[in-house]
Amino acid sequence: MTDDVTTWTAPRASLDLVLVAYLHLREDDALAVLTRAVGWLRPGGRLLVLGHDVANIEAGVGGPQEPAILHSVAGLAPVARLLAVDRLEQVRRQTPAGIALDTVLWGRRTA
Repeated sequence: MTDDVTTWTAPRASLDLVLVAYLHLREDDALAVLTRAVGWLRPGGRLLVLGHDVANIEAGVGGPQEPAILHSVAGLAPVARLLAVDRLEQVRRQTPAGIALDTVLWGRRTA
């Protein structure tokens, strides 16, 4: 059985951690998935989102080359507003081919 990440769901307030790593969807779909993911978290639960940053196309190596599916700090801001954010930033990652640019969001659902 397979599920589609854009429609799959978990019970509300049932998870301690949701990790979304290198999931690249168009902005509307990404925001819908991530907003739902915040709802899956128990109070105090954590959300970690990590993915290729849109600036990686020009200033990094590897990753998708379609800007419409890449992350950015501004693009994740609507999700960040739903959390107590510890980190929302562009980060550099060393790869064998050179430096890649990613976006990271690490936050906690408040009570």
